[in-house]
Amino acid sequence: ENAQLNARLSARDKTLFVCEFGKLGQNYTVRISHPHDAGQDFIDGLMPG
Repeated sequence: ENAQLNARLSARDKTLFVCEFGKLGQNYTVRISHPHDAGQDFIDGLMPG
């Protein structure tokens, strides 16, 4: 299975990174996609889809 799930890594109620969960063989993996951008998150929330 190569399914990936997007997630956010947070600390003290503040999102720090956008991550992907995956699986490599028998092991689960977490890959940091990029640092969280609150401004982009706000804009994405305004756009339908």
